[in-house]
Amino acid sequence: MVAAIASILEIDISIIPEFENMERNKWYLALEEWLETIGFYLLRWDYEITLPGYYIANGPSPRGVEHSVVYRNGTCVHDPHPSRSGLVEITSVWAFLHLDPAKQLKLW
Repeated sequence: MVAAIASILEIDISIIPEFENMERNKWYLALEEWLETIGFYLLRWDYEITLPGYYIANGPSPRGVEHSVVYRNGTCVHDPHPSRSGLVEITSVWAFLHLDPAKQLKLW
């Protein structure tokens, strides 16, 4: 997940908190709060949807674990795992909305 976020936002992965090490019921709120501190709002759909531009698709990988990959216009463009095997199915989609609309232009 953090590698996909770093890729889309073009930031160093080391500055992203280790959300995967947080308690299961706390990491998502921590992610939303952290994104707000860097000027973003997380948009989330709990189903497969195609969006324009870059976004994160989440779901089970062929390895049997939850995984996040980068999509663009309905196509997987970056899988941070060395296998590059993507997802078996998409169970949720995340997009980042910049809180300053003028800066959002960079992402699209």
